[in-house]
Amino acid sequence: MKSLVVTGTAVVDLSAKLADLVDMLFGVQLGGGTDINRALTYCQSLIRRPRDTICILMSDPCEGGSQAETLRSRASVVAAGAKVRAMP
Repeated sequence: MKSLVVTGTAVVDLSAKLADLVDMLFGVQLGGGTDINRALTYCQSLIRRPRDTICILMSDPCEGGSQAETLRSRASVVAAGAKVRAMP
């Protein structure tokens, strides 16, 4: 299963729109802050086969939520067996 989740002030699951990825990516507009912890927590709920999962995190370096919680969420995803790749 392929998923695409974006976050701003809310977490938005765009997985249903993956058929036209380029159009969808250039058409996404989210307002406001960045809560990476919330996004990682949501993504973790989607993971069914951790060893076959790569979570790609693309964000600016500004974290709007708790940096400590974000690091714990990322560590939890990795501890479950998934790979996390961050791209600033």
